[in-house]
Amino acid sequence: MNTLVENIAVVSGLAPDVDRYNTNPTGDYVSLAGGRELTILVVEGTGTTGRATLTVNAASDNSGTGAEAIPYEYRTQNLDGTSISDWIAATASGFQTAAGGDQVIAIRVLAERLPEGKPYVSLTATESVDAPVDAAVVMLLSNLRYPQEKPTAPTS
Repeated sequence: MNTLVENIAVVSGLAPDVDRYNTNPTGDYVSLAGGRELTILVVEGTGTTGRATLTVNAASDNSGTGAEAIPYEYRTQNLDGTSISDWIAATASGFQTAAGGDQVIAIRVLAERLPEGKPYVSLTATESVDAPVDAAVVMLLSNLRYPQEKPTAPTS
């Protein structure tokens, strides 16, 4: 059976935090060598005025060597999924989140569009309005070159 978990690899981008954008965090670098597409989900909960500029970086290794900001596509939706935007092109300068929280921002990065020799990708959230936003970042590597094996149920 071909299930979702066999076709994606889930990676933590930035752990949940009540003031996620404080200190302008950059998440871990994820290699797109094993997949063709990376979806970065920024899930914002509580927050009224806090905002951040989200940039995507490409580098030659998982420590960020030679990192450079790259263009990407994104779309936004409210938490219950009843209002979803079209895909929007963002330049290498990124885009600024909306105030108010309670939204999901989906960022799409295609391996074929990465700079030559830079298969590692991360997200940087640069706080632009200093107010707490409860948020987390999860990365989904999809269109895997080598699908994951089906997980085994635990035995008691």
